[in-house]
Amino acid sequence: MVEKFTHLDTGNIETTESFFSDRFIKARIESGHPSNEGLDLILEENRSSDWQEQHWKQVKDNQLKYDEDVNQYITLILSDLVKGRSQTLKNKYIVSMEADAGQIALEASERSKKFTVYRINADYFLLNLGLLRSDTNALGDAYLDKGGFYYSSAASSLKEILGGRSEKNFVNGTKQ
Repeated sequence: MVEKFTHLDTGNIETTESFFSDRFIKARIESGHPSNEGLDLILEENRSSDWQEQHWKQVKDNQLKYDEDVNQYITLILSDLVKGRSQTLKNKYIVSMEADAGQIALEASERSKKFTVYRINADYFLLNLGLLRSDTNALGDAYLDKGGFYYSSAASSLKEILGGRSEKNFVNGTKQ
C-alpha cells in the first residue's frame, strides 16, 4: 500500500518511497559512491547468450556492480520504518547486536518465521552499521560479517520456503 504525505513547507504531496529513494540516491552521489559505479555496459548490451556463457565470470562481476535492486531494497526498508505497521513484528524478533538471532530462528517452528527473524536482524545491522562503506562502521568488521550471515541465512530460509530451486538446474531461465 502506497503511503503519501504532504511537505509542510511546500504543500507538495509525495510517497514515502519516492522521498527515501531521492534522498538515498542523492546521498550516494554526494558521498562519492554513485549507483552503478564501475558498471561496464559493453558487457551487457547486444551480447548473445553464447558470448555471455563463455564470459560468465566477467558478466557476473559486472552485474554485481549494478545497484538498482539494492537501492530499491534500502528505499523500502527506510519507508517501512516510517510507516510502522510492521514494528510489532520487528520488536518481537529483533535482538541486540551482541546477541544471536540464530537462537530465535532455531526455536521458530515455521520456515517463514526463520526467514523473518534473519531478515529483520540483517536489516537492523545494515541500518545501524552504515549503508555505504564498511569504513564508516565504528564497531568493526565482525558485525558486518554477522549481518552478512543473517542475509545468507534469510536467503537459505526463503529457498526452503519456495522449494529450494537450484540455479544449477536452470539455464537461461528454463528448467533443464
